[in-house]
Amino acid sequence: TVIICLAPELQRKYDKLYAYLQDDITRKKPSVDLVLDLLCETHTERWKARTFFSGHAALFRFGIIQMTDDPQSPSGSSDLGRFLKLDPRILNYLLGNNSIDGRFVGIAGLHRPLPAMDDLWVDGAIKTALLHLTQRHFSELKADRKRLVLYFHGPYGVGKRELALGICGQLNCPMLCLDMEMLLAQESDLETLLRLAFREGVLLGAALYLDNVDVL
Repeated sequence: TVIICLAPELQRKYDKLYAYLQDDITRKKPSVDLVLDLLCETHTERWKARTFFSGHAALFRFGIIQMTDDPQSPSGSSDLGRFLKLDPRILNYLLGNNSIDGRFVGIAGLHRPLPAMDDLWVDGAIKTALLHLTQRHFSELKADRKRLVLYFHGPYGVGKRELALGICGQLNCPMLCLDMEMLLAQESDLETLLRLAFREGVLLGAALYLDNVDVL
């Protein structure tokens, strides 16, 4: 499905091809019906594959694909007739542009990790304990290993973010810092933005740092 949606973003000839396959010159974008026609051989397969296009399916839950109404028939088309398109962030990622999602401009930033923790003005026992904790956690090869969540508590200026950057240095990964106070000020749905933020961490290979998390 991703490849079918990617094709017209690479070459315009797929607009004509998809219009031909859907027997309608106005339908240049792939629809659910077209994807099922291309990928399923029997009616039984089509019936089962419909579950991949429900609102809770992975393609939509993780924001990989977006579904839009047919502008020629916005209220009269069935779900089969709705068009599919790649999420802009996923499209850029597939095309080799791995910059931060535009929805996070001004509220999130990617930071390089600190190469060492020696110069951090943080109690040595705390640094040692955190290093042992993270090293032990990521040395385990369990398939069901839980995500590691660390909560840094203390007044402004005690070095919470620097400590997190130091841990990222030990893990050899950047850190995506998200300002929760600014996130809450956005008009968009908070749950959706948070889900996209965690997706951003995966795409960038970065640890996610939620700054001002106490506002929640």
